[in-house]
Amino acid sequence: MNQTAQRVIVKKGKHKNLLRPDLPVSIEEFKLAINSNIKFKWHELTELGIKREKTNPVKKEISAYLNFDINDEKSFNYLTIPIFGYVKVRFEHNVNNENLFDLIDLAESLDCNLWQYKPKQMIIDKEFAENYGKKKKKDEG
Repeated sequence: MNQTAQRVIVKKGKHKNLLRPDLPVSIEEFKLAINSNIKFKWHELTELGIKREKTNPVKKEISAYLNFDINDEKSFNYLTIPIFGYVKVRFEHNVNNENLFDLIDLAESLDCNLWQYKPKQMIIDKEFAENYGKKKKKDEG
């Protein structure tokens, strides 16, 4: 699963358009979910955010990183607050299997699904994540 694919976390249910969900994720519930999960860290609390704050003030609790590691460029997976009712998910590099499971768990804690809407619209669930991990190991081996 590469970085060019576009993903969102959207409340479970039927939606005519994932980017205009009928049931929005609230900013408050998103912030609570991030604050209660140690695998996620607000941008302003990361080494990058602290550096940036010195030269350019950073808005608080706008974006969060998953499993952030400044020494690992592949750890730059982040989410932004649900301004339009959905949480935007972005991977700076190819996502790993562990991060997929963490994102699915976060989505489930919000009564949501993790969706890929481009290039192909589909729900990314635990079965997909398991198969993705097996496929990735097979490709590497």
